Amino acid sequence: LIQPQPGGGLTWARATYQSIRGTIASRWKRAGGRLTLDVTIPANATATIDVPAPAAAAVTESGRPAVRAEGLRFQRMAAGRAVFEAGSGEYHFTVVEAGAAAKFERGIWRGITGSQTNRCLLPDSSYLPTQE
Repeated sequence: LIQPQPGGGLTWARATYQSIRGTIASRWKRAGGRLTLDVTIPANATATIDVPAPAAAAVTESGRPAVRAEGLRFQRMAAGRAVFEAGSGEYHFTVVEAGAAAKFERGIWRGITGSQTNRCLLPDSSYLPTQE
């Protein structure tokens, strides 16, 4: 289980573990209203990754919606986290946090951080898994 716990004055963390299948690595950083999370899962292994996020559609993996990323399977939203099952590989998640004035409207996600506005098209809602 990869489950970052950002909060308090902690702005980053990283960890590695040498499993019998290879190195499992996780590192996250919080800056500018964004959370970035990099995860490495070794060959022939799977992991559950809980990404702190206001909605599944707010999570990208390597610049694309995480709900459609290869190697990931969205499971559910639970307690402010998007829960994914991941196969082996490297994953690079980005989330604009709720405090950064993220807005969801008409299939367009708009994240406002400081003087910068970032937009990306979201998949049609029929592509998004239902949320609990």
